[in-house]
Amino acid sequence: MQAPEDPSDAWLLQAVARKEESALEALYTRWAPRLTYVMRAAGVSEDDVPDLLQTVFLEIWSKAHRFQPSRGGAAGWMFQLARSRTIDFLRRQHRRAEPLNEDHPDPAPGEGEQAEQLSLHGALATLTPRERAVLELAYFGGFSLREISVAWGVPLGSVKTWGHRGLQKLRRIFGTESEKRKAPP
Repeated sequence: MQAPEDPSDAWLLQAVARKEESALEALYTRWAPRLTYVMRAAGVSEDDVPDLLQTVFLEIWSKAHRFQPSRGGAAGWMFQLARSRTIDFLRRQHRRAEPLNEDHPDPAPGEGEQAEQLSLHGALATLTPRERAVLELAYFGGFSLREISVAWGVPLGSVKTWGHRGLQKLRRIFGTESEKRKAPP
């Protein structure tokens, strides 16, 4: 298939799904600088960024067939992959740095904690992919809204709006649930 003059990220991902190497090269040229910035901002060392970047693009190569334009943009899909691999990498680094403490193992999550985790997971599933990604990156990934804006190449105001909408939805969900818990039987 003939590539458009300036192919979109979605078109390139579809070409990668067909195993067209030139499409992966184009995505790498377009996205490697942004993803590098995000990885560095997350705390990945300068020496580790190239290996992590290679891991991300290998995953893009192998999972491009899973990209569904109807569920969100190509940039968000790739950014989510990069974010996941970055968090995995940082967790592995953190585990290596901490000595094991056999005397005081971490307690298993209690019933209440498990219910809260399930409740949060369900609430996050109600958000749009953009709202969820912004909140996950900001709260769990430690990224500022400005960093997310730069990494995604979108206006800061858009990122703020997605984050605000997501928080409002979560407040409505948890406000309703907390009222149910407080109500007498």
